[in-house]
Amino acid sequence: MDTQIVSALIGAGATLGSIVLTFSLNGLAKKISEKKYREKHNIIDISGSWNSKWMFPMENGEDKIIECTNHIKMKGKNQFEGEGRNNTETWKRWHYSINGTIDEMGYLNGTWQSLGDGYKGAFLLKLRPSLKSMEGHVISVAFENDTRAGRWVWEIDGR
Repeated sequence: MDTQIVSALIGAGATLGSIVLTFSLNGLAKKISEKKYREKHNIIDISGSWNSKWMFPMENGEDKIIECTNHIKMKGKNQFEGEGRNNTETWKRWHYSINGTIDEMGYLNGTWQSLGDGYKGAFLLKLRPSLKSMEGHVISVAFENDTRAGRWVWEIDGR
């Protein structure tokens, strides 16, 4: 009887292991399939965490630099969304949503809007061939109609 119980437990463990392995392989196959589809159709995936610097010229001639971290995920073939959070000590609480599109040439265009304090803007960035950095222009408008334009540089975190 003990051998029957042991045999039953081994059989149940093997069945459970087989189910877990099947789900793991299905998940891996789906990721590989999505990657191959993106490569075949020249779709660029910018999902991930990006460190960025906003550089705005000030009246005194110096650049105001605001460092942020942007968490981006793809929404479809060429659409993305995300959220950014300011890393600069004086602006720690400030965060914003990001929405946009990316074309097959690696140009990103979109909008950003702060969550709660009236700032918003638009951007155009060019992704470098390494897919590890991008750079371009951003324009920002505050609720008091203070418009500023500057550069926005992104670098992938850990890719």
